[in-house]
Amino acid sequence: MIQKKKTEAEDFIISDFELGWLVGIIEGEGSISCRYNKKSGYLCAELTVSSTDEDMIDKLHNIYPGKSTYVRKYKNHYKEQYVWAITSRQGIRTIINTIYPYMGKRRKERIHEVLVEFNKYEQ
Repeated sequence: MIQKKKTEAEDFIISDFELGWLVGIIEGEGSISCRYNKKSGYLCAELTVSSTDEDMIDKLHNIYPGKSTYVRKYKNHYKEQYVWAITSRQGIRTIINTIYPYMGKRRKERIHEVLVEFNKYEQ
C-alpha cells in the first residue's frame, strides 16, 4: 500500500533577479502535469522545462537542484533536448508557491488544478 504523506513546501531562498528569470522561463517554456498510475495507485507529478539550450537548463538546475531534480538529454529531431524536471510533490509545491503570484491566468489555473489533485490524493 502506498503511504500518502501530506507534503508541504520547503523554504526556498532566491534573489529577485533569479525569481523573475524563473517565472519567465516557466511561464514561457514550462509544463506541469499530474496523473494517476492505475496499476500502483500512485499520483505521478512533474514540473518540467525543455530546451535545446543546455545553459538554460543548467541554470535552472543551479537555482533549484533538489533531490528530485534531474537533467537528461535525448535526441529530438536534429538537436539534443535538455529537460529540467521536478518530480516530487514537495519540490513542485516549493516552486509553485514561490512563482504563483507572478504567473499568468492560464498557468495559475493549471497550478490550482494540480494542487487540488495533490490535496485529494493526500487525504
